[in-house]
Amino acid sequence: MVKDALDILHEADRGERFTCGFYNRVFVECARALGWVARPIGIGVRDNAFPRGHNFGNTGHSVPEIWSNPYRKWVILDPDLNVHYERGGIPLSALEIHEAWLSHETDAVTVVQEEPVFVVPTGAHVDLIPKLTPTVVSFDPASGMPLFKRFGRHRAMDYYARLRIGRWTWLDRRCLPGFVVHFAPGSSGILTDKPDDLYWTVNMVRLGAAASWAEGPKLALKLEHCMPWFSRFETRIDGEPWTARPEAFDWPMREGENVLEVRPVNVCGRPGIPSRLEVAYAPARW
Repeated sequence: MVKDALDILHEADRGERFTCGFYNRVFVECARALGWVARPIGIGVRDNAFPRGHNFGNTGHSVPEIWSNPYRKWVILDPDLNVHYERGGIPLSALEIHEAWLSHETDAVTVVQEEPVFVVPTGAHVDLIPKLTPTVVSFDPASGMPLFKRFGRHRAMDYYARLRIGRWTWLDRRCLPGFVVHFAPGSSGILTDKPDDLYWTVNMVRLGAAASWAEGPKLALKLEHCMPWFSRFETRIDGEPWTARPEAFDWPMREGENVLEVRPVNVCGRPGIPSRLEVAYAPARW
C-alpha cells in the first residue's frame, strides 16, 4: 500500500491508476508542501444506505478544498474529475454546492472541466477496494454500469448531498444524517448546522490598537493571525515596501491620513490577505 503522495506519484509514473481518495491525498499534500492551505473532504449521495438495491456501492466521493486568498473563501478543486464549480463567476465550496443541489438551483451552477477529463481507474489499487470494503462492487447490479462512470450523472453534484470535514458532519433537515455506511453501522461524527464550524477564515490578521501621546502621537498595535505554518508579520506604511514586524509595535502618527497594511507570511513565503487600517490625524489646536 502507498504511504503518501510521493508513493502514489511513483506508482502513477509506472502506469497505475487510482480512485478519488488518492487524487485527494496527492492534491492536499502537494498544496501544503507549496504553502497553500488545503484539506480533504468526504461527500456522498443522499440515499446511501437503504433500500439495499438503490445506489449500491459507489455512494461517496473524496475531494479537496483549498483556501483562496483572492476570493477569501474555501473552494472545491476536484482533481479526480478535473472540475471546479462556479456560480456568478465565483468558485464554490462544498457547502455551497450542497446548498445548490438540495435547493434545486443547479442550473445556476457552472461546471468548469479541464483536460484530461475523468479517467475510469483500473489496476491493483482499484482491485483492492472490494477486499478492503466487501460491499463495494465494480458494477451496478441493476444496470450493469461501471460504478465509477456514475460520477457523470447530475454533473456529480448529487455527491454533495452529504458533507464530512474532519470529525464534523454537516446536518441538514433536507438530508438527515445516516448511521449506516456500506450497509453496516457507522459513525456520523460530530453533527453541526453552523457554517463557522466547517468554514473558518485563514491567512488573515486581526489588529488591536490603542492610542498613546507619550513621546508623540502614536498607536500601540497588537497583531494576531489565523495562518497555518505562520512565519512572520509584514507591514506596509503609506505605500512603502513591506517590512517584517513583531506582533506588538508602535505606529507613529503624522498629520493627515495614515495608512497601515498588515499581512501574515507562512514558512513557505506565501503571504496572506492584507488587513488595512486608515487613520486621519490632526494635532490639537489650543
